[in-house]
Amino acid sequence: MNKLRDVAIAFILVMTLSFAGPSLHVSARPTGATDPGLGTAANASILATTAVTNTGTSSTNRDVNVSPACTAAPVGLTIGGAPHICDFVAAGVLADAADADLDMLGQALTANVGPALDGLTLVPGVYDIGAGQLNGGVLTLDGPGIYIFRASSSLVSSGSIVFENGARACDLYWHVQSLATINGSSFAGTIIAGTGIHFGDSVTLDGRALAINGDVTLINDTITGPTCPRPAQEEEEDERTSQISGLPNTGGGPIRSGAAPWGAVIVGGLSAAALVLGVRSYRRTRLTK
Repeated sequence: MNKLRDVAIAFILVMTLSFAGPSLHVSARPTGATDPGLGTAANASILATTAVTNTGTSSTNRDVNVSPACTAAPVGLTIGGAPHICDFVAAGVLADAADADLDMLGQALTANVGPALDGLTLVPGVYDIGAGQLNGGVLTLDGPGIYIFRASSSLVSSGSIVFENGARACDLYWHVQSLATINGSSFAGTIIAGTGIHFGDSVTLDGRALAINGDVTLINDTITGPTCPRPAQEEEEDERTSQISGLPNTGGGPIRSGAAPWGAVIVGGLSAAALVLGVRSYRRTRLTK
């Protein structure tokens, strides 16, 4: 009887471990692109290290920064935020933009695409695009998450970007090793360029133009945003959390998981079965003595 009991308990323990391992493994999720973190650069519409020049009438809805050069903002540029020329704020924006650029370069690659981006539909990820080009066509971004495009040299665009199914301009980032030239009617995302960002006539940018080693040139252009509402899923989760009262303060946010805790369910069930069998075996052994 004792041997039979021991075999039964050993079998249950083996089954517990074999089920718990795969169930915990299934819960793991691959890591995708992450927000590079702009720091104080998030408050900027424009950053230049040499000068900002303008022809005609242009506007921004956030700060304009020039550092380390001390060239004033040009005539004809309406600044929705504040001008920071050769001051500590502009220096901080430059440092934070450079850090964000390094973060983008250090992230794991999702795929090589391009260099022509016209007609592509992409999901969140990190994409190397070579000498990037959007030649009058449309680039479609599909789904919520971070999008990072890394141009190994220049970026030239005369096309547009469409956001679908929760994709947002504030989650779109462009690393441009040298010069970004933006024509056409519209573009989107935060552009961090090595040698400058030059806009054509009457371009609307839903994003930021951050030249970490060069100038920014404008011609009757408008830089707005990006101002994005929070995803509906996050708002719903916050609302559900606020409706729960009387919970102890754990010092952290609500725990979320995209998968059911099958490992815990199986382990708990098999542990209960082992306990029942053990008690019954013990009772039978004691009664037969």
